[in-house]
Amino acid sequence: MNRRDFMVSTVAMAAMAAISPARAQEPFGAFGKAWRSAPDQGYPKRGMKLLSGIIPNDLSGTYFLNGPANHDRGGERNEHWFDGDGMIHAFRFGRGTPTHEGRFIETSKRKAEIEAGRFLYPVFDTMPKNPAPVMSSNDVNAANISVVERGGELWALWEGGSPTAINPNDLSTKGVVPISNDLVCTPFSAHPRIDRSGTMWGYGFDSFGGRAILSEIAPDGSLRRFNLIRNLPRSMVHDFISTEKHLILGCAPFWLTQFEPMPWLDRFRWQPNEARVYVVIDKETLTEVRRYETPAAFQFHHFDGFEEKDGTIRFAACSYPDASWVQTEARAVMDGVPYTGTREAHFERITLRPDGRVDVEADGQSAEFPVGDPRFVNTPTMQWNVGRARDEGRLNHSLIARKPDGEIAVQWNGPDDTFLGEHVAIPRANGGGYLIGVQFDTTLGRSLLSLFDGQNVGRGPLALWQLPDSIPAALHGTWVASA
Repeated sequence: MNRRDFMVSTVAMAAMAAISPARAQEPFGAFGKAWRSAPDQGYPKRGMKLLSGIIPNDLSGTYFLNGPANHDRGGERNEHWFDGDGMIHAFRFGRGTPTHEGRFIETSKRKAEIEAGRFLYPVFDTMPKNPAPVMSSNDVNAANISVVERGGELWALWEGGSPTAINPNDLSTKGVVPISNDLVCTPFSAHPRIDRSGTMWGYGFDSFGGRAILSEIAPDGSLRRFNLIRNLPRSMVHDFISTEKHLILGCAPFWLTQFEPMPWLDRFRWQPNEARVYVVIDKETLTEVRRYETPAAFQFHHFDGFEEKDGTIRFAACSYPDASWVQTEARAVMDGVPYTGTREAHFERITLRPDGRVDVEADGQSAEFPVGDPRFVNTPTMQWNVGRARDEGRLNHSLIARKPDGEIAVQWNGPDDTFLGEHVAIPRANGGGYLIGVQFDTTLGRSLLSLFDGQNVGRGPLALWQLPDSIPAALHGTWVASA
């Protein structure tokens, strides 16, 4: 591969944007508190107030959560939820009262903007006035989407640049992760897949060039190998699927078609008459083996996949009818608007058969932020997602457990004014597990932490805590058990 060409293309992805007027005020009302900026000093470690339930004796470890947390600087405001600087939250359980703390990820972008007292660099959908020159994709790396554990440290992940290493003990920033001299400043997935051996599979997607770098990373964080996949649709790819033998990239018909200066998100156009393409890659060789076409749909996330003895691959997607959610809803929340009427994602079963046939079946049920038990990846097993009880509902306020075939096993519906974030799985030593995640009470403007029994989510939370502060709406997290 020509690493220099790939790096030049990804720098262009970050740098080629036009000035768009930044918002100059925070949203008002209780709902808008979830999209206000966190204080620059972060949140000190403090105990959480138990509102209901009891703390299980076997709950010992830390739930780490990442998300955009600074949307305002120098009298300007970001245009989009996904634009803010990343913050790592730590919810620690063990002896004594469970605690919460939060600390901004000190990227080079953030440090430069604090010193300047204003936004300097283009992000996903916001371009500041008089932007600074961008020399590398890491100049604009907000490290704000997800977090994983690797080699005894945390990796805060964006998807246009390198991971950022975080000390799990005090949440201090250690710096950009040098995975390999060959992959400096290249994109790295915000959603790597980790198999039962601890091997991490990642990708970096170049929308300008229609290319992806597939990588295999050892549990200690070292790069084992990588390869470049070419001639892909110029799509926006946020997640991918892993099975025992294959990696699958899903390319929605939301294509980069505009090359003249404009905000990055606005460069993409929805193509309703084009297929969504799934590209199957062999794990042994990291080379493409087959492509499948399915009806047009947009997706951020996929459920875990598995394959059968005859080579049939099965997985599920959280499928939107088009890309209007990322273009409309994720902008509207920055003004404190909870819902503008776009359709939410629905659960969609997808079967890729070895003879080239593909089956797509939607159940009509709302589905986002899918998670599974890490002990059972690449196998047919129970998985979970958040959703809405009604299509006209404005917020994801339900937690849904699905059987291995995707059928709903049980569903818990919280209050209509609850905004439910991703809930990650916590394996239990004697089998089964918990689910943990953040809720936001949009009536009272408060952040809550909830713990569910993964095998019986219909009972509601086993325990519910109120955080000492209302924190900005986050995205993805991980659980790290105590040693």
